Amino acid sequence: MIPESLFFIVSKYFEVESVHYSGERLSFFGRPIGDPDESFDNIYREIRKFDFIPAFFKKDGHIELRIVKFSPVKAGNHNVNLILLFLTVITTVLAGVMLSGKSPLIIKNWIYGIPYSIAIMTILGAHELGHYFACKKYGVRATLPYFIPVPTFVGTFGAIIRIKSPIPNRRSLMVIGASGPFIGLFFAILFTIIGLKLSKVVPRTGAGLSLGSSLLFSFLSKMVYPDVPEGMTIALNPLAFAGWLGMFVTAMNLLPVGQLDGGHIAYSLFGEKQRYFSLPVIALLIYFGIKYWVGWFLWALLLAFLAGIRHPPTLNDLSKLKPAHRIMGIAGFIVLIVTFIPSPFPGVKLG
Repeated sequence: MIPESLFFIVSKYFEVESVHYSGERLSFFGRPIGDPDESFDNIYREIRKFDFIPAFFKKDGHIELRIVKFSPVKAGNHNVNLILLFLTVITTVLAGVMLSGKSPLIIKNWIYGIPYSIAIMTILGAHELGHYFACKKYGVRATLPYFIPVPTFVGTFGAIIRIKSPIPNRRSLMVIGASGPFIGLFFAILFTIIGLKLSKVVPRTGAGLSLGSSLLFSFLSKMVYPDVPEGMTIALNPLAFAGWLGMFVTAMNLLPVGQLDGGHIAYSLFGEKQRYFSLPVIALLIYFGIKYWVGWFLWALLLAFLAGIRHPPTLNDLSKLKPAHRIMGIAGFIVLIVTFIPSPFPGVKLG
């Protein structure tokens, strides 16, 4: 049942030429009154309280304002978030113990893993909370972060939030997509600098885990250690490794594919043309999997089947970006370039 008040709300911001009604979908054809973005934002804000959402479409030279019922999303069970958070704290503490060269089987050694756990959980948590609060700002329903614990030397596969309602327009999509990587990167840089200052320059022996370096990580390393003698290398403190990992995760999320953060940014900038980025990026990852690191194969597979090739439209795809949003998008791709590592784990490759 469509409340009559919706017609009044629409008439304030949209000049109606014709109306089409079908079930719980109501379509108004005409044109926005005043600025189209402001018209949409006002309609969106006022009809949300009736559990309806609007969408703008261009159709046969006219603009269609489509209004559909949107059932409220029930509050999630935060117990799952808390359990995963607790488990990830445990796995990252154990990872930190191993990175410190201690045995995780000895309980008293667990204290050595706490700094790494704090660092990586802060980086990943800040990233996802950046998305979460940006969603809150624009009235988009989203879950709290779900951390993913794994018993490996990194301790986690990251964290995610689930967005449970459509994104209003390309402006809000840009902020939601870019906020996570930017905030997470800030903490990654912070812990990298602290960790590098706590690291040591040691003789290169070939033992231990070898890491590739991004442009940004190399710059920070040169800043802290401008002259590393021949035959020597930097033995990273666990905090520096957490920073390195945070930058690596940032780059992976900024790939302009499907519904990754980079996909959000690319769709905000280019609209439906975003889909032209997806397949070339996936093909490039497969090439990197052959040449540099086998893990890129798995990531390419996950992107193809989970992130998708196409990005879904926003409710108001006719919205225009402001210069600040375009600068944010360009900055996102610059961050991708300076944090991406084609060979993150040299030697772990085919053949």
